[in-house]
Amino acid sequence: MSETKIIETPASNVDEELQISNFSTYEANKMLIAQNGKPISKLKLNTTIGDMAVRFRKWVWDNKCKYFMLLCKDRSDYTLFNIVDSNFDMQELKSALKDCFVNRGDVYDIHYEKNTDAYEIWLKIEDEFYAYYLFPYDIGVIEIGAVNG
Repeated sequence: MSETKIIETPASNVDEELQISNFSTYEANKMLIAQNGKPISKLKLNTTIGDMAVRFRKWVWDNKCKYFMLLCKDRSDYTLFNIVDSNFDMQELKSALKDCFVNRGDVYDIHYEKNTDAYEIWLKIEDEFYAYYLFPYDIGVIEIGAVNG
């Protein structure tokens, strides 16, 4: 017999209780995002992407990262960002991030996960919700030879 738990949901304007029975954390989060009912506003999207660009600069300058992965395992969707110059144009990055998200679907949530040093981005694509993760990915890129500019 499965055990049913009642979880109070403090996130995203959801004041009601959600019954969860043997769901993974991912499935529970997916249900919460779906209950929110609408994409984030353009203002919140632009503000959040601005915050993301600031974190990119920190990753690039402090951690010397230059590769970043946007990953959605459920859709086998992988995008690699290459920051060629550490003094990159913030507007260009913000525009690229926004285009990357909205060209896939409606943005329902973006938040930074400190414990994984990654962003979790929830998109609705063709009536289905998907979690994307954006994180430094230098460890996953093997460079061979020198690049001459």
